[in-house]
Amino acid sequence: MVGYKYLRFHKGIHVNVNKGKRLPGEVLTPEEVQLLLASFPASRTGVRNRAIAALGLYASLRCFEILNLYPGDIDLEKCSVLVRNGKGGKTARVGISRAAKPYIMEWRELRPESAQFFICTHKGEQVSTAYVREMLPRQSKKAGIRHRVHCHSFRHTSAVLLMRAGTPLVVISRQLRHSSIAVTNTYLQHVNPEEVISAVRDLIF
Repeated sequence: MVGYKYLRFHKGIHVNVNKGKRLPGEVLTPEEVQLLLASFPASRTGVRNRAIAALGLYASLRCFEILNLYPGDIDLEKCSVLVRNGKGGKTARVGISRAAKPYIMEWRELRPESAQFFICTHKGEQVSTAYVREMLPRQSKKAGIRHRVHCHSFRHTSAVLLMRAGTPLVVISRQLRHSSIAVTNTYLQHVNPEEVISAVRDLIF
């Protein structure tokens, strides 16, 4: 696990030790999101992996936060997710889009009932961050997505699509659980250079 810059502590909790190092802020278009979600096979593994993607895209969760979820942490009726031991050890409740419901429900029907964590292997064991890191690029390639896709791409995508939908910056910041609005503002500027390019391109004097 250390080779993937994550440490696994007791009770299966994964902690990111890659602090300060950011991957490129790739953002998926709504069309690419649908292509990716539709590309997972109908097998139990495919259904589980699609649920992982849905939690990242529709709840803005980090990879280790997805893998640390307990079954009861996801409330589809209230469209909320309880994030335990998030970045900085913080616990918070965030929103999840109704669009994620069919993917979450499908995995609920197939997952081993005795498993401690919501996302688990066929034997009920916790899925590793290393597995997700290796799985997503392969799956995105199968979906026909040309640019690099990783779990943090889902947070970037969620943030940018919320911004384009007119969501207030303070709400986006709370959803992403950033330390301040200034961090979110910098984050969005970093991952969304095409907005600037498009605005200038269409500007006519």
